[in-house]
Amino acid sequence: MLRLVLDFDGVLCDSVHEAFYATWVAYYRHQPEQLPNHIPLQTRSTFYHYRPFIRTGQHLMLLQHLIARGTQLHSQDDFERELSQTSEEQQQQWRSWLYQVREEMREGDQEQQLRLQPLYPGIRELLLKLTLTEGVIILSTKRADFIAAILAHNRVPWKSDGIHSVQKESKIDAIQRLQRATQAEHITIFVDDHLPHLLPQQEATTHNMRCLLANWGYVLPEWCHNHRYETIDMAGLRSLVATLFSA
Repeated sequence: MLRLVLDFDGVLCDSVHEAFYATWVAYYRHQPEQLPNHIPLQTRSTFYHYRPFIRTGQHLMLLQHLIARGTQLHSQDDFERELSQTSEEQQQQWRSWLYQVREEMREGDQEQQLRLQPLYPGIRELLLKLTLTEGVIILSTKRADFIAAILAHNRVPWKSDGIHSVQKESKIDAIQRLQRATQAEHITIFVDDHLPHLLPQQEATTHNMRCLLANWGYVLPEWCHNHRYETIDMAGLRSLVATLFSA
């Protein structure tokens, strides 16, 4: 049974502050000649503005690289163009650099690292209602052990096998694999804040799925007005959980 799949960053957790800090350290550690004397407020603002374009950790590093070069992004297509010109080897190296910094943060000042990644208001209470519920998983490109640490910090006792991390596999492919493995009989509802991760309504139905765009996460305004996709707000998520698991 697989009833509800929740993305983590941008749906459950507001991690953009940690993402900026960790990628800044990781990027400029290896480009010391380019290191500014201070972090310009505009750099951080631009990073936050570009956050909706990314799908995984190494993409966060690409944002730092593009900002350092002065490359401007105006759309998802702009980001995809820059990504297509970045080698897989470079992306994997960036991911390695990023997680090296995150490991150092965890060993040096984990409390600060966790404070930079708060759960959205109301999410802790929602997760507590789901902790003992079958058929609910967290699916993310973030490493599962980092997700588990954030949940533990917020006193949410989530099962380790209820967190699934994907890197090269798409989230839709991962969900379909889990549907087959669990012989899911019900429609699987998937909530994510990144439109390219989701399927349009008609296509989702053919995969025994319902995909919902979380409008409180790192979303572009135009995504919420694309009528081929369903959106959901925080109140809608609470109502959905109550309806799905009322028994």
